[in-house]
Amino acid sequence: LSIVGVDVPGDPIKVRFASKRTAREVGPYKRIIENNSQKAFSFGGSRKRRRVLLCVALQNIGVDLRSKDGRGCKRKGTKNSKPLAKEVLFCYNHLENYRGGVNMKIREKINLDVKGLIEHGPITVVALGDSVTHGCFRGDIDYEASYPNLLRKKILAVRDYVPVNLINAGIGGTTAATAVTRMEKQVLAHSPDLVTVCFGLNDVNGPLERYIESLERIFSECIKREIDVIFMTPNMLNTRVSEDTPANLIDYATKTAKMQNEGKMDLYMDRAVELARKMGVGVCDCYAKWKELSEKQDITDLLANRINHPTREMHALFADMLFECIFGGDESVSEKSESGMYEEK
Repeated sequence: LSIVGVDVPGDPIKVRFASKRTAREVGPYKRIIENNSQKAFSFGGSRKRRRVLLCVALQNIGVDLRSKDGRGCKRKGTKNSKPLAKEVLFCYNHLENYRGGVNMKIREKINLDVKGLIEHGPITVVALGDSVTHGCFRGDIDYEASYPNLLRKKILAVRDYVPVNLINAGIGGTTAATAVTRMEKQVLAHSPDLVTVCFGLNDVNGPLERYIESLERIFSECIKREIDVIFMTPNMLNTRVSEDTPANLIDYATKTAKMQNEGKMDLYMDRAVELARKMGVGVCDCYAKWKELSEKQDITDLLANRINHPTREMHALFADMLFECIFGGDESVSEKSESGMYEEK
């Protein structure tokens, strides 16, 4: 199923079905979507994922899926309800785990017992990004304090029986365009359960369209392989040239402050978030949190190098927000504790 259109009020939305089966399943809602949606959605991946996304799309255009008997849907403000296709209704049960387009596998794997662990293996996360992901601070690299490592610790704190392999694929000085060339060997080869993507701080030096096109290619590669993906927006750039900025970086600090203060960074983040939501990619909007913080304090002081590398405390914020995006405040785990001792079979 694909629902195509542009984000201009009044433009018609047309629905195309990829197969007769899809048409049977979602056909009753074709007119609802065409008449009420002004957004562009695209659905890909497994049938289950398409149906989950359909439920989300219907909610976004005002369809109330929570009817009294749980067997129908209705437009808000109307008395009549239309039955949901059974398989679509089944997938609605997964919406509580839905995070911007992905049903997190980690939430399911965290509860594996020994048999499940033998069959499915450990949790694998790849953090793809630039120097912030890499763990760069003020001329030093501290992997222990970087947000990927902190995220790993937080996941293990939920239940430590299932190993968590977190692969740091961050490289300082790189962009989303560079990352496209690294996807196969450094990301997809690990068959991850989740990929976190964080770019923008270096990309803002180049063309906006290259940044967006590169992110689209990264997201598409993950979606095509049915890998959960979260786009984590980065921190803000400096808003002033601090007195303790390293002498060799003063010129660049002047440039980055201008890009931040004149709204260029805002534009790049707005477009990136728009793309992610359009593609059904989860969004962990740390940039929005930084904008909120900037109203009350000097944001430059939260940058270790006074330009673009957040302090250790702010890496902890990134980890907290990613964790919330994955678990949504519901870290329910299996009550059974695995001993790890050999048992005769």
